[in-house]
Amino acid sequence: MPTAALKPRPVWSDRFARPDAEALATGFPKLAQGAFDLARARLKAIEDVREEVQWRGVWNWTFAYLTDDGEPPIGFLVPDPERPRLCLPFPDALIADLPVRKLARGVRDVLAHAPVVDGLRWPMWDLSTKTETEDLLALLNFRRTPARAGRDGAAG
Repeated sequence: MPTAALKPRPVWSDRFARPDAEALATGFPKLAQGAFDLARARLKAIEDVREEVQWRGVWNWTFAYLTDDGEPPIGFLVPDPERPRLCLPFPDALIADLPVRKLARGVRDVLAHAPVVDGLRWPMWDLSTKTETEDLLALLNFRRTPARAGRDGAAG
């Protein structure tokens, strides 16, 4: 009786074989590859943030960007070869202080409708172009240095 050959699983979805970071970071459509590489480089460059490859259930193997302060990761890059995505958990308490007019419409809309779990919004965007990725990463700048900090200090 012939046995059927097993089709190898993509590296990002094989739970039982931990891939190295470089294997996860390749194989996207050309435009998405540039956007993914930009997001990864910018997230890795943030001071006091480290990149880890973690199994994240429905996201499969994912890049998590962690700090040492015990807070949830500041971001996740989901290396789905068909549809790479970026998730930037955002504290719900900071939403009111966002400079809404400075954010791209796509960023605002996804953030406004993102599910909230334990005080964090969980927005997820597809990575398609470098320009859109820059718009998304601007949100990280606000999260790490909220404008309200300046107002609170000046309100004495």
